[in-house]
Amino acid sequence: MKNILVALLLLAGGAVFSLRAQIESSPADDLPNLLAQVDLTKDVNTTFYEVWQVPIFEELANTESRVITILTGTMKVMKLPVETTFLHQIGTYNHRGLQKLNDRLVLAGSNAKAEALVASAELEEHQILFLENALENTEDLDVILLYDRIRSISKDNLRDIVAELQKEGITYRPIVMSDKYFDMQVILETAPVF
Repeated sequence: MKNILVALLLLAGGAVFSLRAQIESSPADDLPNLLAQVDLTKDVNTTFYEVWQVPIFEELANTESRVITILTGTMKVMKLPVETTFLHQIGTYNHRGLQKLNDRLVLAGSNAKAEALVASAELEEHQILFLENALENTEDLDVILLYDRIRSISKDNLRDIVAELQKEGITYRPIVMSDKYFDMQVILETAPVF
């Protein structure tokens, strides 16, 4: 019941903003969008670390910082423009949907540590689903490997958040992705294959 209440509180803050890749997009479209999402996730986790002083938020923010470095480096190699002004302003975004999502999640996560963990998990779900769609929109092997690497990092982050919530006595259920995808592609993915 507690986990249902936390999810409802997060969703009640406003309409869920979809961060998924466009149906017909390319790495030139998807990489800047992914960079903005990763920056949002870093910023939210940085804010939660400042509020709660819980190590997982600092670890998540540091991981997202490393992903930003990888993404910006890749974009420069691909000669794609890299918008960096938003990277230096925590919690400020030009895209209205990202701003609303940031504001909703930071507000919810400032009330309780468990709500902050759920908010961080929601952001990882958004990234994973975005990457699933982006993978369908490219045949470039280097980009596929990059997306797959970042998707694995996001899945690891989500598993870490779920484990932290379990320590709090909360069973996490996905907010954005389906229960089936969450169970099979995130939770069971690390199970040994026989």
